[in-house]
Amino acid sequence: MSIKNMLIVLGVPIIVFFLVLGFLNSLKNTEPVVVAVSHIEANTIIKPSMVTVRQVPKAAVLSGAFKDTKDVVGEVVTIPRVPGDQITKAMVGEGGLNVLAAGLKPDHRIVAISVDKATGLNGMLHEGDRVSVIGIIDPQAIQMAGGAATGSVSSPAAMFIASGITVAFVPKSFRYVEQTKGGIGGAAASLIGEKGVILLNVPVKPFPLAPGGPEVSLPELLALVNKYGTLQLALDPLHADYSQPPVGVELFRVYDYIHKNAPILVNQHVPGTPASNRGGSK
Repeated sequence: MSIKNMLIVLGVPIIVFFLVLGFLNSLKNTEPVVVAVSHIEANTIIKPSMVTVRQVPKAAVLSGAFKDTKDVVGEVVTIPRVPGDQITKAMVGEGGLNVLAAGLKPDHRIVAISVDKATGLNGMLHEGDRVSVIGIIDPQAIQMAGGAATGSVSSPAAMFIASGITVAFVPKSFRYVEQTKGGIGGAAASLIGEKGVILLNVPVKPFPLAPGGPEVSLPELLALVNKYGTLQLALDPLHADYSQPPVGVELFRVYDYIHKNAPILVNQHVPGTPASNRGGSK
């Protein structure tokens, strides 16, 4: 074997040895860094239970990484974090809640509406979903709020007032989750919060409520009905048909139709009920 080949054979192991030695020494040089201990969604206020301090090799420490949890508790994280992820100064701050505004079209606004288990689809909504909004108004509530007569309106009414609206944000406190029980297998489904506030991305440009009807600005309409009525969300399919105009329905008309057309049992025995429950007793 030539001297050159011998030097190569002997030199490669030596180089590898020093590289490994340098790597092991770098692992010994660590720094305390704040990391997430649970999944943290974007625009979430960081709580003490969500973060901890761990020793991380200096070579792996991100620029601007926090060293103490007290520096991040109470801040808003701007991007999602998973367990073990470092949290840096660029990821938190008041600007976190403005992420929605940064991606908002000039002619759109973010509107908050109040929902519960029924009106908010039991917490099954996620950011990016498209929904139709049904407005439900009770004339008695209008009379109490404004002290004015409602004309011919005599009972609560509902109508689709907007469709194809994008869900901009659903808080973690109002989400349907699967909770794994202790023991062998099994999972329990639950909704974290009975009520919540959902943010919708809506256009500002006025549109007609119905063909030939008055034009309204959707942010204003949603705010008004949310305050003095009820907003019911309906999940839209991926390929929804929005060509059908809203019709609307009034509770009194529904009742009147059922009252006039449904079979009414008078003095007739209903199968499965005691005879004493017939039309009347003497």
